[in-house]
Amino acid sequence: MPYLTDKLERHLAAERNQFPIGRARVLENAALEIKRYSAFLILVKARAIEVSVKCNEALRCCVGMPAGEEREKRMSRFEQLNVNLQLDIESFYIFATIYLDKTSHFLEAYFGELRDCSFESFRSLKQQLDLMESSHGFKLNRQFREMAEKLFTDIVDFRDKKITHAKMPRLFRGLNWEADGRVTMASGLINAKPTDKLFQTTDVGDLWMLLEKYSGLFTEFVEQNPKKAKSRLNENEPVVSEKK
Repeated sequence: MPYLTDKLERHLAAERNQFPIGRARVLENAALEIKRYSAFLILVKARAIEVSVKCNEALRCCVGMPAGEEREKRMSRFEQLNVNLQLDIESFYIFATIYLDKTSHFLEAYFGELRDCSFESFRSLKQQLDLMESSHGFKLNRQFREMAEKLFTDIVDFRDKKITHAKMPRLFRGLNWEADGRVTMASGLINAKPTDKLFQTTDVGDLWMLLEKYSGLFTEFVEQNPKKAKSRLNENEPVVSEKK
């Protein structure tokens, strides 16, 4: 499976001789940080798919089985796989958020500091796209802006409010399997109230596809704004030499 950073790495390789050595090294390292979390996501996604199949099989084996020691063993196996799959789903959200943050950090390394703009996180990047366009003259296509909004809602904000900082002691979670094989983790609430709002995760395969689309649009954004990059080649700094 290709890394989410493949297109970005090709772009940097083509531009490597346009930056001073120090800046080129920083950019390469910033791209490697993105790639690192891309690798984590690949591993978690593969593991979630594998565990999902095993979990579904374990549950089917218990259906119709008479009560007894063998059924208890199989149910215990299912319950452990259930926990493992929930771990993988939540891990994907956490690493996906870090991945998106790393793309924001890369922009600071590539474009340099911008007045009134922060690249501290993906959240701050999403909030400042309009400012980057209106005040700093960046080219922004509609697809990139829309994808940033969607990923913020579906991954970053969901992770913050429904996973990491879910302050709901009445909350419990379970897994849902759809006919096409997608798996989601759904919420439930003890002593439910009419005002309670239930929620569920998105299948990790669908989240991965969103990240793939964003990564392509992200690289296009970088490619469309080459003149905005700071610390370009100047006569006082050595540059990266082409390999012989």
